[in-house]
Amino acid sequence: MTERDMRLTLEADFILHPGRRPLSLFTRVVTPAAPEAGLIFYHGSMVHSEYYMPWALELAQAAPITIWLPDLRGHGRSGGARGHVPAIRDYLFDIALTVVEFRRRWPELPLFLGGESFGGLLVFLAVSEIPSVQGLILSAPVFGLKADLSRGLKRIIQSADRILPFVRPLRPLGAEGIVRHPQWPRLIESDPLVIRKYPLHFLAELLRAQRQAENVAPLVSVPLLMLIAGQDHIVDNQAAERICQQVRGPVWWKKFPDSWHALSSESPDLYQDTIVQFINTYYACDMVNPA
Repeated sequence: MTERDMRLTLEADFILHPGRRPLSLFTRVVTPAAPEAGLIFYHGSMVHSEYYMPWALELAQAAPITIWLPDLRGHGRSGGARGHVPAIRDYLFDIALTVVEFRRRWPELPLFLGGESFGGLLVFLAVSEIPSVQGLILSAPVFGLKADLSRGLKRIIQSADRILPFVRPLRPLGAEGIVRHPQWPRLIESDPLVIRKYPLHFLAELLRAQRQAENVAPLVSVPLLMLIAGQDHIVDNQAAERICQQVRGPVWWKKFPDSWHALSSESPDLYQDTIVQFINTYYACDMVNPA
């Protein structure tokens, strides 16, 4: 077996979103010398694609995968009102647009979609409408929240959304309980691109998306890798279990018992190995770095 060329190409560019109000979707790309598969991976809420670059660089060194890390609209360096989207459908259109751009550049490569937390929920909703996706990789997807929101409170949120959709909370989102690293809260607080105050409409759309996931699940037939944090303080893992019971395709369930929510930062080596093994299984090529 010949040793693989380990050189990487790093790019950052904007994908132009057409329409009456055009906006640009910022995307980071890490590409090895001879990619054999592609992964488009979406970040969670609050943060942006830059937080996933260390993991993407390691993954591209370990296996010949080109990794695309888009900023969701309204996040990071992408256009749009900060933390606001008219409807979840707009995010799904953006994902489809990014897939089209990927296919324009790499028409023959097998493509996997993935995302962490809120990004995982979005790609799950999108995958049933996107052709020729080889598999789905979800990292601590937010199919349900750990916080106990009663039906009454959910109705209040939905009613208030119709009246005051752009109202934002006085208190910013906390950075605790996501990653164990002691410098994480300071990093979040000092990053001007982080969103710590979402409008009420964002929460209302998140709740609608969670309900929609229950309806979409029986339509998902591609192989699914479900990466679960055993010490997750943000999402309800039982919601992910319910989703897995409804999908039509094969499911890989991998739980990291001691990890917090942001698995890509909490358990990077095991996380990376699991993803490479999954892609190897559903794409007939030995992608593990022979070195």
